[in-house]
Amino acid sequence: TSLAGEYVGKYDSGFTWTASARYNDFSDFDDITTWQTAFGYQATEIIRLRGSIGTGFKAPTFTERYGFYPDQFIGNPDLKPEKSRGWELGFDSRWVEQGVTFGAVYFNSKLEDEIDGFVFDPETFLFTAKNRETDSHRKGVEVVFDWKPLANFDIAANYTYTDSTEPMGEQDVRELRRPRHMGSLVLQYRFANDRAYTNLNVSYTGKQYDVFFDPATFLSEQVELDSYTLLDLAGGWKITDSLELIARITNLTDEEYEDVLGYSTRGRGYFGGIRGRFDF
Repeated sequence: TSLAGEYVGKYDSGFTWTASARYNDFSDFDDITTWQTAFGYQATEIIRLRGSIGTGFKAPTFTERYGFYPDQFIGNPDLKPEKSRGWELGFDSRWVEQGVTFGAVYFNSKLEDEIDGFVFDPETFLFTAKNRETDSHRKGVEVVFDWKPLANFDIAANYTYTDSTEPMGEQDVRELRRPRHMGSLVLQYRFANDRAYTNLNVSYTGKQYDVFFDPATFLSEQVELDSYTLLDLAGGWKITDSLELIARITNLTDEEYEDVLGYSTRGRGYFGGIRGRFDF
């Protein structure tokens, strides 16, 4: 059972702020209250400053608490929710005549009671889930860029650098499955009097680390997952004002990659269909 509230304030024509809170009453966990406050300030005609600070939580999943897979995993009903606290500060700028929008933000957060779903249980000889006793930290920068060089051509790009660490012994190490570098580039071209369009999406995910568990020795070691780039191509054509033919190809180059060690991902895929919009 939850109860939430939000307040939106406007100090003057250039400054706005919000404050919100949520109370969560759990039957199996301690009650949790989360909150957030944020602001936006129009510093100049083209630059707007923004920032926020707040807390959050994530309850354990049903599988993490009660799941059971023979010879592999057993759930832990005593798990506690994960809790986080973070803040960010950034700006957005827009040059209307040049058709350019640019923004950047710095973020910093801490995660407590993180749920680790790969803990070896010496009593059952199975893996289980437990709350970690140490905190993990994430900080980084995100940059976004939009440009409209032509009336029928749009370019959108973004890049995120994330430094994600967790304690291991007396030193901090990189968190698993957290790539430091991620980015994307989207090109969209409209033609035939805006009745048709084509869209190319290029997304990059940098190298990251995962853990390999040897089923014979029950020992684990970190392994590196390669970086990869995916290309998706999409397009559409308006047959009438209400009907549109759509098509897309995902993973255009049939790239082989892994986000989780040992789990294959989808290869090239073809999709097509028709979309209708009707007024009644």
